[in-house]
Amino acid sequence: SEGHARALLMAKNESDMQKLLQDILEESLNVRDVERKVQRSQILTTNQPHYVRELEEKLNRYYRAKCSISIRKNKSGNITVSFSSEEELTRLIDLLLR
Repeated sequence: SEGHARALLMAKNESDMQKLLQDILEESLNVRDVERKVQRSQILTTNQPHYVRELEEKLNRYYRAKCSISIRKNKSGNITVSFSSEEELTRLIDLLLR
């Protein structure tokens, strides 16, 4: 819908827009749900250093999946790779094990 399109345009980059579109179609999200998802992702990324966002973008492009990096104050952290199907999981595992 037009409302969904406006909410998609709030995303910070094209890979986030594609992931949101996939979520909309798979989960039948309404416009408010999409807006909340965008706002949550922007809040989480605004506290990250610029280099972390750049690394996330590189991972997003390489794995063709939503990747996020979280770094704690003690400099330890996590890398999360999201998937939406068993086939996508298999593809990601194959890439990770190369």
